[in-house]
Parts: sequence; C-alpha cells; structure tokens
Amino acid sequence: VHVHAVAGIGNPKRFFTTLVELGMRPVQHRFSDHHAFTAQDFKFKEPLPVVMTEKDAVKCQSFARDNFWMLPVTAALPAEFFVGLDKQLKTLTEEAR
Repeated sequence: VHVHAVAGIGNPKRFFTTLVELGMRPVQHRFSDHHAFTAQDFKFKEPLPVVMTEKDAVKCQSFARDNFWMLPVTAALPAEFFVGLDKQLKTLTEEAR
C-alpha cells in the first residue's frame, strides 16, 4: 500500500522503517522536530492516504481529512532501566541527607 508518510519527529527513519515493516510503501515527507504543521504541508501530487505519528496527528486535527491516519506508538523500557533508576534515586536520597 502506497502512503504519504509524514514525520516531524527527532528520528523519522525509525517511523518510516516501521511502516515498511507493516507492509506499506511510504513516500517519505520529513519535517523538523516539533514542526508546526499547516494544511499547506499536505499538498501532495498523489492522492494517497497520509500516515503520521500520533504526536504529529494532534497538531493536524483542525485540518485533517478522511484519508489522514496516525500510527500510535508505545515505549517499552527494559527491566534494567528501572533497576538502574532505583539505584540512582537511592544514591541521590542518601546524598541529600
């Protein structure tokens, strides 16, 4: 499925790769991180569906069309992250006493 893939995030490559892994063939449209989207940004030649990140979709609600879609993303941190965070917090607490 060909789509316009729109990303105004810090690492758009990962977003585009995810779309390919899901079976899409994205026409990549990269914007700067935190881009303030306008309807003009979506004046594409081909009338394909538009897929964007959930973060970007929030910014486009006022002018979104029926063929605009978002890909929700969830983050999963490994257990080691929380173990390390707990150790650092304990160290900071002890130093503050």
